[in-house]
Amino acid sequence: MTDCPSWPEVVARIVADDPSGMEELYRRCFARGVHVYLGRRLGWQAALDFTHDAFVATVGAIHRGELRNPECLMGYVQSIVRRMVAGEIEERVRQREVRQIREPADRRDPERVLLAAEKDQAIDRKLGKLKGADLAIITRFYQLGDTAKEIWQDLGLTETQFRLRKSRALDRLRPRGHVRRVYRPRRLETERTV
Repeated sequence: MTDCPSWPEVVARIVADDPSGMEELYRRCFARGVHVYLGRRLGWQAALDFTHDAFVATVGAIHRGELRNPECLMGYVQSIVRRMVAGEIEERVRQREVRQIREPADRRDPERVLLAAEKDQAIDRKLGKLKGADLAIITRFYQLGDTAKEIWQDLGLTETQFRLRKSRALDRLRPRGHVRRVYRPRRLETERTV
């Protein structure tokens, strides 16, 4: 191992802008060891880019004088690479979470996709039964999110007329035989016996 220069000698050549110092660092440290480590942690497709980034970061740190002890170059490289791996893993986890938030649950579950499609078809069929102002009221209020006041003013209705038409249109959309649930408070046992 007498023909291999020591790490302080390699660092001194890098500081002096000698290309042989960077070549030596890359060949002895990054070409195999760091590349294999990154490939196993982040995948082989990303390993080459991250190896290059780690090399550039290491050389930049050496030029800026951030490496205090040239004997510890390998430990310094390991800390840079480990921070890069940790940052990349955190970023991948964050991106996965963002995708899951953006991606509707229906897209992930084929059964939900089918149920949602059937529900949409049923709603479209029922909306086809409505005409004129009733259709406008339901679509604007429930699908477009317009306020009740905007709708009744645009249609020239009073607030009471609007509520009545909306209620009747909703009744026509409900399945036949559907009974609206009316809230009735439960009677206490003492009330029943009296």
